Amino acid sequence: MTNHELFRLYTSEHPASDNYIDATWLFIISAALQRRVWLDSSNKIFPNQYIILVAPPGTGKSITSVAHEFLTWFKEGGIINDGRDPENSNNPTKLLFPCSANSTTFEKFVETLSANRQIVRAKPTYIHCSTAFVLDELTSLFKKESEAMMSLLLSGWVCVGEFEHTTIKRGCNYVKNMCVNMIAGTQPDTFTKLREKDIITSGLSRRLICIWESKSRVRHFLRPTFTPEQLNARGTILSHLLQLARLYGPCTYTPEAMEYVQNHFADAGRWILNKSPYLANYYSTKNEHFHKIAMAFHFGESTSMTIGLPTCVKAIDFLERIEQKMHLCYAPKAQTDVADSKDDIIALISTLGSATTSDIYTHFYKKLTFIQLQEAISDLVASNMIKIEKGRYVTK
Repeated sequence: MTNHELFRLYTSEHPASDNYIDATWLFIISAALQRRVWLDSSNKIFPNQYIILVAPPGTGKSITSVAHEFLTWFKEGGIINDGRDPENSNNPTKLLFPCSANSTTFEKFVETLSANRQIVRAKPTYIHCSTAFVLDELTSLFKKESEAMMSLLLSGWVCVGEFEHTTIKRGCNYVKNMCVNMIAGTQPDTFTKLREKDIITSGLSRRLICIWESKSRVRHFLRPTFTPEQLNARGTILSHLLQLARLYGPCTYTPEAMEYVQNHFADAGRWILNKSPYLANYYSTKNEHFHKIAMAFHFGESTSMTIGLPTCVKAIDFLERIEQKMHLCYAPKAQTDVADSKDDIIALISTLGSATTSDIYTHFYKKLTFIQLQEAISDLVASNMIKIEKGRYVTK
């Protein structure tokens, strides 16, 4: 099994969707690579990512805790972080893969990041300040000094070489070779409020990979304990993370992969699949998102510094999969209600065998207006998900 498959095995009983599980895997790999690996080009691209899981309560956003588990497993030097107590886990100077506190102020974060200098014994010596945010709720970053934090996140995504912040009381904090990774959950209404308050600006939104879900994948009254196979899978993944901690240097695409990617992104019709205006900012930066995702997929399985064609295809497929519903992260609630109801309408028709519009409306009148229901049904017919037979709707 690949490491990715082992991670899916380890999280197989978690309620999170496949998209959330895959995104968490990619985040873990990116956070483990920090600012030590980059795509070799005139403008270095690092594998760090900002992933936002947008969903109602009870839909598996807690998968972020699995990312925290893996990233806080080791102290500096690869020593197991016994007990992984919260005090040690939130102290970035003691962890092999530094993680920032769940709730922090802008000034405290800059101070901590500045003090968190990591040294790579290369020629010449390489110094970087890398950290990862693993957040249950995105808003915990913006309780105070939200504009300053937003500005810092803009710099952290592109991994600026120098960042300075000066205060009267604490003087100047200098961050050398900054790199910030982030994965966070949030509810749709909360995400909307952040955008309405201009905390999530166009500049920041183009750097986000937002993933929408409305339902959990599985539900357990009591989640089962880990099987021996799952624990072995975790051990294999942790061993691979230790190997990634020693990587340093530029990576490249094979000629075959480079030709394929260049041809793919030369035609906007091939890579702009969701025409929603809500995604204009995201698509303006999709090529950079692709490079970051491709590096994460590649280094999730290998320590080779050459990325092949199959990995590029996998990265393209992942982005296309999450883009299908990405606009719902930004859409008004009425639009998300219509979109989320379509699967339920298909399930209802399948259960009943066939149904009229009135039959369907009796089940959805509390959630959708009659006009919204008609819109949803029309979309399902147009997309060949359902059809009309003798005046009644049936599934294909």
